[in-house]
Amino acid sequence: MPKPSININFEAMQQILSRSPQLWLPLLAIAIGYAILGHTLADLFRDRIFDLWQALLIWLGVLTLGTLAIPVGLGGIIAAIAALAIIFVRVGWGLALLAAIVTIVVMWLGLRETDSEDEQAVLAPIHWYEYIGVALMLLLTIALTLSTLHQFAAPLATVLIGLIGGAIVVAGPQIRDLGLPASDRLKLMGMTTGGGFLIGLLHGLITYRFAVLSWLA
Repeated sequence: MPKPSININFEAMQQILSRSPQLWLPLLAIAIGYAILGHTLADLFRDRIFDLWQALLIWLGVLTLGTLAIPVGLGGIIAAIAALAIIFVRVGWGLALLAAIVTIVVMWLGLRETDSEDEQAVLAPIHWYEYIGVALMLLLTIALTLSTLHQFAAPLATVLIGLIGGAIVVAGPQIRDLGLPASDRLKLMGMTTGGGFLIGLLHGLITYRFAVLSWLA
């Protein structure tokens, strides 16, 4: 029997999370990842790498990537492997192994209570638009990985990347398991990604307020 639809707002978010407590960790990890992206964008403001319109396009593009790609859940494993490969190239196999362990733990915690009724759907042929979903997920994960490595020391960055990578893998199946219509899935993910991104961006702007005021002048 399908679960009733919920009009997404802050109160509804509490109802959803109370119905699905295992969704707390993936949503929190994704919000943290987007906060890191927001702070990285503030760094780009400080360094004058992009002008205002370019920065706004990046902001809208990254939010769209996460809001559209994560609830669908396509390409999560591929994206997580890509994140581990970046860590291996940038900081070595030891920390890549640490990130892999964190990713596997998050995946196990997130998927062990998820319904597995869609096995035939998983084995079905992949359509052209699903390849686009995989590409979007890959681009998003690369952006999250590079931003995290930029913001934190390598050991902490690898743990965060493992946490975020595992969350990206499990968030889609968990959200689908709630039985929400597609529009509500997008609202739920939009609140998560948009809220995290805004917090990180505001923190970065406050931290570098003098440089940003100079940039706006």
